[in-house]
Amino acid sequence: MEETFELNYHQLAHPYPCGKTDICTRLRNMAVESYLIFAFVSCIFNPYFGVLAVYFSMKSKQVKGGKARFFSDMAYGFAFVGIIVSIIVIVELYAFRTFPESAYFDRDQLIRTSTS
Repeated sequence: MEETFELNYHQLAHPYPCGKTDICTRLRNMAVESYLIFAFVSCIFNPYFGVLAVYFSMKSKQVKGGKARFFSDMAYGFAFVGIIVSIIVIVELYAFRTFPESAYFDRDQLIRTSTS
């Protein structure tokens, strides 16, 4: 007697049985781990944005569906903004240290240039 095997679409798309990790879950976990790495780097630069990024990346691992995508995007956004803000602050501090005269407002020079 012949045995026939019928596969539905779900079995073709997800070849592993329940409990095993399929490629979609692996890719999602890799994305969340990259958000976490980016969030920890942001913590080094700017702890305020970094802590929010770590919170949202951990939250994205707990939920499923569209909410996970939302939390992952929030984590990425906070980490990115934290790194950009800290780079701007570092550049400003370096500029003020290198050119200290630009950091202070010279009232006398302003009066001289405005009256001449």
